[in-house]
Amino acid sequence: TWMSYDKSHNAFRVRIGAEEIPGLFALAMNTNPYTYLGNRPLDVAPQASLNTALTVVVFQSLSLPVLSAAALAAFRGTGVSKSRKVVVRDNVTEVEIVADRPFPYQLDGDYLGDTSQVKMVYEPDALGLYFP
Repeated sequence: TWMSYDKSHNAFRVRIGAEEIPGLFALAMNTNPYTYLGNRPLDVAPQASLNTALTVVVFQSLSLPVLSAAALAAFRGTGVSKSRKVVVRDNVTEVEIVADRPFPYQLDGDYLGDTSQVKMVYEPDALGLYFP
């Protein structure tokens, strides 16, 4: 999938309030770790929590140096650092991703197809969680 993905220009814009961020790849999450590699957690955004609004991470480049630095930080548990090519926003209550052409998207690892717009809204207390 990564090899066939068109990385030649920004595929979409991420709107958070009045801010518009161009991007090629984005994550919106409210849990940490983002995923696991075997039994090793990948901490993309350690500040993400079920007790806070969304954390949004926008990659403006998918170059080897940018992705390598992000992967190394996630393995170390420090989270992806804000940089010239990675934008991180915390406590986001509403985010919209829009594009001039369809882009692929997924939810919880399940591919849901291609779309030209996705809107996510943080709803506190929308789901009750009970821990034994």
